[in-house]
Amino acid sequence: MDSVSNPGSIEEERRELAEKSKIPVLPTERTLGFWDHTGIATAGAIATWLFLTGAWIGMAVPVPIAIVVLALGCTIGLIPIAFMGRYFARWGGEHSTGFAPMFGTLGAKIILLAIIPIYWLWTSIPPVMFGRAVSTTIGLFGVQPTILTHPALLGIIILAIGWWITYRGRSAMVWLVRITLPVMLILIVLISVRMLTFYGWDTVVSNTPPGLAPEPFVSFMIAFEICIAGGISWVGNSAEYSRLAKSESTAFWPILIAWGLMFGALAIPGILVGNIAGVLDPVEGLALIGGDWTIAYLIMLAFANITSVVMEVYLVSLMLMGIFPKLRWIHATLISLPVPILFILTPWAYDSYGNFITVTASVLGPIAGVFLVHAFMARFNLNLKEAINSAKEGAYYFTKGINPWGFIAIVVGTTVALLIYNPLTAEIHIPFIFNKLGMTIPSILAGGLTYYILARIFLVPKKIGFPEIPRPRKATGAMQ
Repeated sequence: MDSVSNPGSIEEERRELAEKSKIPVLPTERTLGFWDHTGIATAGAIATWLFLTGAWIGMAVPVPIAIVVLALGCTIGLIPIAFMGRYFARWGGEHSTGFAPMFGTLGAKIILLAIIPIYWLWTSIPPVMFGRAVSTTIGLFGVQPTILTHPALLGIIILAIGWWITYRGRSAMVWLVRITLPVMLILIVLISVRMLTFYGWDTVVSNTPPGLAPEPFVSFMIAFEICIAGGISWVGNSAEYSRLAKSESTAFWPILIAWGLMFGALAIPGILVGNIAGVLDPVEGLALIGGDWTIAYLIMLAFANITSVVMEVYLVSLMLMGIFPKLRWIHATLISLPVPILFILTPWAYDSYGNFITVTASVLGPIAGVFLVHAFMARFNLNLKEAINSAKEGAYYFTKGINPWGFIAIVVGTTVALLIYNPLTAEIHIPFIFNKLGMTIPSILAGGLTYYILARIFLVPKKIGFPEIPRPRKATGAMQ
């Protein structure tokens, strides 16, 4: 039966195309309710990132404080991301169209090209953890290391599996979440109980961690900054599933719950690894516990990382499709593999996770600041027709397709961040500011305030970048 005689097949084809391209998803095509969105967001967050972030925070501050810092810090950093989710859910578009009002039709694509390498590095992190977990588990069975059990090779294999699931599309990803989410939740509970009984409750609540800096308060602020940076790092993920949400609230709240509150509450195993075991690699920390259960932990930890791989490959592929609309989905997903493979072989992003995440926040924070200011100035409205209109007369064309004021604001915000704190060396340049707000919050404020001033001076008076939004026509009775 052909598609003309089967309207259902046309609708399904249209939905599949929208989910793999910059075509806005229509309200009737939204598939994610509150629990679906919360489940997918949770599954993507509580594997790799949860354990790594927890280990770094546990290394910095005592366990009770670490749990509060993680939940609070990540949630604060996620506030701009939740508003992004609401925005993309309202219009059903992705970054290349949604960022057009802030940066221009061409500028939005430039922004994506600039941040895609960040998410390629993010993509490399789950395979590294997977490879080390499997390799360590095999070693516990007494198997001698070979090229076939090398962590890098195992990481590349899981990256390939994640690519295949992503290429298959939404249905394959949904089934993956249904399988891995319960596994990850069971894993977190088992590891938490095992570590609490292994080390003892008194040790857990009273242990003084090694610290990320000699002074306890500075160590606390670095931990807080990592949490804020962790929240703001979801800039790139703000559209991928939010655009499929059935309502704006269904997009907004799951982001705060899954990537913020749940993230902090479920990070206990990672926190204990850093705090008690004194190591930043969760795989190494679990192996130190010993016992037969360690094998089960490592096996579940390994396969829990598949969801994180899929989320990142899907994110980058969707960005590439937004930049290059003629690109085929298979090619977009394949392009997302070479750089992660390189950083699986040289795992800087994994081994220096705390530095990596704060480096990215110095760029992503100001982008979020510019977005928030423009979105509130425009009352979260977007002219979709103009967002894809790259012609000179387009409302979001600005200057040769670029909104220079948005880019200037990003430069100002990033400069402020780096003047306050060096994320590569953890050196604090302006303690007065860092010890109160960290680095990322001032960068968001600086970028947003700069854009607001420039927009008020150069854009609003000339009505540039704030076009009228088409409204549905009201019925007028008889047809003319």
